[in-house]
Amino acid sequence: MNDFRSTHESLRQGRFRPVLHDADRHVLSFARTMPGDEVIVLVNYGREEQNVTLPSGRPGQMIEILSPNLENVAPELEKPDAPKQSLPPLFTAPRLSVIADRQVVSNRGGIDLLIKPMAVRLILISDKESK
Repeated sequence: MNDFRSTHESLRQGRFRPVLHDADRHVLSFARTMPGDEVIVLVNYGREEQNVTLPSGRPGQMIEILSPNLENVAPELEKPDAPKQSLPPLFTAPRLSVIADRQVVSNRGGIDLLIKPMAVRLILISDKESK
């Protein structure tokens, strides 16, 4: 994740922009933006898979969608008799895997996504060439 943050300056210094909040469906999205580079974070904090349309990008623009999978690094904390720690780590970089996909922005200027329950998607919108 640190490598991802170093690659996308908008995650470190970009302007915050709310994109979507649907409390009934348990979906939240925001963007961090700099000129020519935007990262949209989409979170499904509910128990059901959701179809989501995010208003962003230019019609026909190719975008990259990342689906990080975080592995719990402190499973012993889930045991009732385990000693409690104040702030357990959520993940470490070696246990973060990312599945990438590409999509074209619709002619309505929207990004259509299916997001699983308790999942995060990162949408990369850039005017720069992808590496």
